[in-house]
Amino acid sequence: MITSYASLQQQLGAVGLQVGGNYSVFRYGRTRVANQVADLSFRDFRSVGLDGRIGYHVSASVAPYVSISYNKASYPESSRTIDRDSHGYQLLGGVAVELTSLLVGQVGIGYISQKFGNAVFSDVGGFNYRGSLVWTPTTLSTVTLQANRSLQRGPTIGVAGVIQSEVRVGVDHELLRNLILHADVGYFDVGYRGIDRSDNRLNGGVSARYALNRNLSITLSEAYSRQRPGGASITGRSYDRHQLNAGVAIQL
Repeated sequence: MITSYASLQQQLGAVGLQVGGNYSVFRYGRTRVANQVADLSFRDFRSVGLDGRIGYHVSASVAPYVSISYNKASYPESSRTIDRDSHGYQLLGGVAVELTSLLVGQVGIGYISQKFGNAVFSDVGGFNYRGSLVWTPTTLSTVTLQANRSLQRGPTIGVAGVIQSEVRVGVDHELLRNLILHADVGYFDVGYRGIDRSDNRLNGGVSARYALNRNLSITLSEAYSRQRPGGASITGRSYDRHQLNAGVAIQL
C-alpha cells in the first residue's frame, strides 16, 4: 500500500479555508485459503481525491462550515474481470463549536454519492454525517468521541461498494512526561450494496509510547477485532483476532 496526502490551510480574518488532495495505491498478493492458493490481484486498486472546506467564525466559539470532497477510483485493466471504476463526492454542512474551555466539537450532515461506469452496478447515494467531541478534563488527559458515515470500495467483485457507519471513543493520558498511554474502542456497521449482507465489527486496543529523547521513541500496542456477518448473503467470515505490535519511531 502507498498512500499520500497534502493540505493547505489559510485564515483570512473570520474566514477559514482548507484544500487538500490524496493519492492511494493498493496491491494484493496471493494467499492460502482452505489449503488452496487464492489470487487476490482483482482487488488491486488506486484512487485520487480532492477536498475543500470553508468556515466562517460568527463568534470566537462558533464557526459554521461547508466541506466537499471528490474521488476517482480505478482498478487496473490487467487485474480486473469486470469494470468497477467509479467517481463520487461527499458534501457536508455543519458547525464547529467550543462549548466550554474543556469541551469542543463539530457536527455535519450532508449527502454521499458514488457513480459507476458499468451499468451492472447501481449508483450509491444517501444520507451522510460526521461528528466529533473532544473533552480535556485535565492537562494530561484527552477523551475523544467520533461518529461518521463513509462509502468504502467493495471487497468482492460483485459488490459495488459498502456504506460504513462508525462510532469510536478514545482516551489519551500522559502518565509521565515521556510516556503517553492510549486506549480506544470502535463499533462498525457495514452495509453491502447489491447483495443482502451486513457486517458488524468491534475493535479496540491499547498502546504505550515511550520517548527516549526528542528524536527516538518506542511503541508497544495490543489490538482486538471481532466480526459477525449477517443478512441473507452470508459470505463473510466470523472471526476474533488479537494483534501485538512493537515498533521504533525516528523523528528528524
